[in-house]
Amino acid sequence: MSKMSEIEVSHYGMFKVFFKQYNTILSITRGLNYLYSPEYSYIDIKSTYVLIRSCHELYLTFNYLVTHGVLTENDAGEIEFKFKCYSLSGIFDNERTFELTKNFEGQKSIYLQEIAQVREKKRNLLSEIEASPIYATLSDESKRLIGNGRWRVGVNGELSWNDLLQFTPLAKKYGQLEYHLLSMYAHSSHNSLLLEAQHDYNIEGILFHLYILSALFMEAILRAHGLDFGFFPKREEALITEFYVFHKK
Repeated sequence: MSKMSEIEVSHYGMFKVFFKQYNTILSITRGLNYLYSPEYSYIDIKSTYVLIRSCHELYLTFNYLVTHGVLTENDAGEIEFKFKCYSLSGIFDNERTFELTKNFEGQKSIYLQEIAQVREKKRNLLSEIEASPIYATLSDESKRLIGNGRWRVGVNGELSWNDLLQFTPLAKKYGQLEYHLLSMYAHSSHNSLLLEAQHDYNIEGILFHLYILSALFMEAILRAHGLDFGFFPKREEALITEFYVFHKK
């Protein structure tokens, strides 16, 4: 990691998160025991879908950040520009955290020590973003959003999670449907209770979208770093390719 650029470190971090969540999902779909009543087991349907939804968003995030042609046609600096906007959003989150905790007992001194540094970092990064030729081509609305710490932006405004599908190989209608279904489980609505209670526990059906996301994420990782499938065993390459095209059918 000491030889990686800041962008490469973020790619590595996203890969680790995806890989761990993938493993966690496979583990919990095999069944868990209640901690204080280990003689009883269960499959946590809701948490499974919540984690798959997280993998879905992580894939969309990664692909948006590494794909050329989202904000400009021919600027080689687009990847770095989007990463800076993504980083700026994180600084806004840190600032908000300090603001929310400053009045808790013992936190005021920490707030005073840290907030000036956080705000200076925010100003400096925003200045770098505003100096980019790409920034000059964006609409006033997109500029306003970036200045408020939003990173999911297009040329003419904010992009939803489903809007990010247009920059991926994932079939748009399929991706929209899956995100809708995953979100129904993730949110604490009345429908989420019914869906969990009435689930048929078809584990392969649950995992199907995760397999597709994994194939797409592997392709995006390789593409972002100029690699191909050559170092995979042929069987694994075939499986990835198969799931890569499944969502088109």
